[in-house]
Amino acid sequence: LEGYRRLLEEAVAAKELRRCDTARLARAVSAVAGGSLINWGMLQRGNVERWVREDLETLLAPLRTGRKPQARRR
Repeated sequence: LEGYRRLLEEAVAAKELRRCDTARLARAVSAVAGGSLINWGMLQRGNVERWVREDLETLLAPLRTGRKPQARRR
């Protein structure tokens, strides 16, 4: 969860996401990602990465500011 929280904080700092409770959102990201993987495993429709990405995009869409994400260092 800490890794998700850090990424979300970076996105807020870069004004890619609106200000929010990043710790709580990190839990939701983890839950959605895990649930998406389980659902894909049962249904096996399409590409797993795309399946998870679409669910995460749905979760994050209301928080997006419209600013393009910048490349992040790893």
